[in-house]
Amino acid sequence: MKDPWSVFHEILSTVTDCLHDDGFAAYETAEPLPGVFMSVPVPAESGGGEECAALRKLREMRRIKSDETPFSRLYGGRDAAQFVRQARFLADFEDSMPGAGKISCRMARPTYSDLSTEQLRAYFTWRTGYRRGDVRSAPAAFALLHAFELIHGVGAASSEDRADKLAALWRWARGEHPQLDGKFHAWFRDIYLCGDFGCTFRDLVLRCGVKEWYGEVFCEEGDSGFLRLMLRLADYRGDRSRFFLENPRLTPGLEHCFLVVLRNLKPLLLLRGLTLDDLMLVQPDRWSFYEPFREAVHYAAAPWPDKRVTLSNMESYRCRGGSWSRARAFDLNYGSSPVLGYIVRRLEAEFRNQADYPQKSNPRAAQVYERWVGTPSFSRLLWDVVRDPRFDEIVDGVARAWWAAGGALPADCLLPQVRDLAGLLAEEPYPTLFRVREIGQNGTRAGQRRQFAQQAALLAPLEDGTPFSENPELPEELQGGIPPFPLYQDLTLDQLRDYLRWRTRFRRGKALPVDLSVLHLYGTELLCRAGTEDAFRDLCRLLKAYASGDRRAERFLTAWIRDDYLVRPPAEPFAELLRRYGAEAWFPAVFLGDSDLRDPLTLYNHLSQYKILASRFYRPDRHMLWNDCWRTVLAAVQGRCAAEGLDFLRFVRGAPAPDPDWLPFADAVGAPEAPPPPERTVRTLGPTERYEYAGGLWRCRLTAKTPSAAGALVGFLLKRMEARLRLLTRGKYRLTAEPAPLLRTLGRGKLYDLAASGALGIVVDEAADAWAAGQDLSLFAEAQRQKAPKPVAQPEPRPAPPPPVTIDFSQLDRIRGEAAETQRKLTVAAEEEIREAEAAPRQVSWEVPGSVAELFRSVRPSSADDPVAALCAALSPEQRRAVAEILAGTPAPPDELTMEAINELALDFLGDTLLDAAVFPPVMHEDYRAAWQAAAEKCST
Repeated sequence: MKDPWSVFHEILSTVTDCLHDDGFAAYETAEPLPGVFMSVPVPAESGGGEECAALRKLREMRRIKSDETPFSRLYGGRDAAQFVRQARFLADFEDSMPGAGKISCRMARPTYSDLSTEQLRAYFTWRTGYRRGDVRSAPAAFALLHAFELIHGVGAASSEDRADKLAALWRWARGEHPQLDGKFHAWFRDIYLCGDFGCTFRDLVLRCGVKEWYGEVFCEEGDSGFLRLMLRLADYRGDRSRFFLENPRLTPGLEHCFLVVLRNLKPLLLLRGLTLDDLMLVQPDRWSFYEPFREAVHYAAAPWPDKRVTLSNMESYRCRGGSWSRARAFDLNYGSSPVLGYIVRRLEAEFRNQADYPQKSNPRAAQVYERWVGTPSFSRLLWDVVRDPRFDEIVDGVARAWWAAGGALPADCLLPQVRDLAGLLAEEPYPTLFRVREIGQNGTRAGQRRQFAQQAALLAPLEDGTPFSENPELPEELQGGIPPFPLYQDLTLDQLRDYLRWRTRFRRGKALPVDLSVLHLYGTELLCRAGTEDAFRDLCRLLKAYASGDRRAERFLTAWIRDDYLVRPPAEPFAELLRRYGAEAWFPAVFLGDSDLRDPLTLYNHLSQYKILASRFYRPDRHMLWNDCWRTVLAAVQGRCAAEGLDFLRFVRGAPAPDPDWLPFADAVGAPEAPPPPERTVRTLGPTERYEYAGGLWRCRLTAKTPSAAGALVGFLLKRMEARLRLLTRGKYRLTAEPAPLLRTLGRGKLYDLAASGALGIVVDEAADAWAAGQDLSLFAEAQRQKAPKPVAQPEPRPAPPPPVTIDFSQLDRIRGEAAETQRKLTVAAEEEIREAEAAPRQVSWEVPGSVAELFRSVRPSSADDPVAALCAALSPEQRRAVAEILAGTPAPPDELTMEAINELALDFLGDTLLDAAVFPPVMHEDYRAAWQAAAEKCST
């Protein structure tokens, strides 16, 4: 059974064919009734043979259908595919109908199917004469219909011929139908966008003779027309102010000074990587959707290819995935630039000062910021230029120079400070930095890689040993500066210059504190082999210098070192290279050999979320004692789990899972694409890590990676064991090892019930006590010497003098006897304490070698008056960031080891812990919050 819509479509097509048949051709009467279309039958043999041939041709055209569904026509759409097929069928059709000029046609988007037979013959009669040079008056619908044909290339031999004929039709239509001017303006541009031309749009406009209608294409940066356009875009019309209305002879001076100011601002803009275009539209790279051939009957048989077309320095277009978007260098709604308005205000203010006008004006950049910040058009780079003191000096200096010269200031005049700045930009490294910025890319990921490789090769030999520039402090809304994974085009010239200064010092062996984004940029350079003979060595050097102080740097640098080895495998094993360059501490799993796999503490430390080997309590020369204790704890835990029907080892190792896909250099935006190795390649970094390449994909297999619940379980056991050992050795700092964090990770089951009841903690405590009973605990107690610097002891205040005592001399003998007895008891107690202290083991600190981050730690002398400030100064930058994250309530708090280290150090300075790690998320004790915020502000300055 046929679909009802298909049946209805067949009936509708049959009726349409009958209405447009030769024997029943419809036409409009000379005087149609209002709102009524009247069809009158016309005899089939009403003309000669030529007329019959034309009718037969049109009848054949009407029988051409498209493959589209009928719903577009039913709901008021246009069947563009049918129109294209019909237009190509009638591409060379000619007609000579008598009285064709008297036929009217009023349609906004006409197609052949919409026109009656007489209207069609009248159109083709007009088109025949138009092509032969006999241009006559015609309805606007005929001009639109012919434009639709040219848009699809009907009647044109090439793209250039199509543009020429559309421009000629446009010139004719401007005199006959000026209302079509805007449509032809857009369609001529769209022909260039979607076509294949071997010239620029500017050359095409000149050749087709439509220059007067595309003035913005010929408006170059720096010429008077371009600068006057910018004056109209200012959000303040100075010529309409009261001052200039009262002094009209000064109005030309305002425009002249405005042009001179823009020319003088160009070097200052170049320092930020900006141009004069950015003063007009402070929305760089703001793309909006664009539809080519809007309001035209247009049909694209295939999607447009990806491309980017620049019409002028103020307008560009791009196509991605068959969809077009547009970016304009200025908003057509004039009066949108607050920066240009600020220039006009400052010029007027200086004119008022020079003319001794009673009402003064004092515009400030802060007023621009208040109106501008928070809007979509706000630009941080442009705001840096406006708040630069040289900006106001240039604007005021031009106004004073014009006034001093009596209005005879040359248009190309440069102020002395601008000439000095232009001379600076002419010296290295600025010319090279300009060439780096000129290297473009096509917007694809591959094009981005090629662009970065070319820029890095050009920038690699540059060195800069000059002092760092002191940039002004930004407002709170603009903190952050460089993006996380920057490329060269994301940095201003000042930032690039500072980057060169830092890179030069790092290459010479001096590692200065630097933002994480700079490490990303330099690491990507090394991956591209720019300025280095051994990228693996330099990446390891960068890792050792900065990763110990920042876990985020450690995360991406270790991944890039691993990826660089895998995609470009040298002759030596991975472990040998790490030993040579001293980076083995960041790859513990690589060195897990047969003996290490039998070392349970090292293995479980790798699997655990709590890295006990990095604890302040752990000391490498007591590693065997720790191993013995951990073996005892493991045996007790496995036995307790077995009694509940649980397999502890199977839970820790995790169930087998499919190997995840692995992508080299996933976080390196500009890193080169890794060349594919031969098929079925297997590369092993260590006994627990293997990578396989097959079928065009990399896969990673980690044989010692536990699930998060198992890592949390092992971490709880290790931390509980350390807490018990601290208690047994009478350590000053006591760890908090409660099962609450573990329960948030474990799923419901027997293991959850076992941990929730506290049985696991009791098992660990009993196992540690049993092991300690058979061991010499003096080895542990000896390692409990305090490590952190102690604050200077505050002298105790002298007590107030006691009140006078009245002595009863009659009781003097009794008082003397009691005093002698008390002195004897105190002497005996003191001797007992001395003997206990001598018998007690001496405490020694299990000290871990200091990290490289301590070199950059800004430690200030501790003050006994403010122990919180002393503690803040003693913490590393990473630890201070962790405290700041806890205060801010971030969803991902620091790891337990960092919080315990902070609390252990706080115990030395405050006599109390700073953080409450027993709750989740952890918080700071209320007693120290206000003091810590004040101390943190001092440490950051």
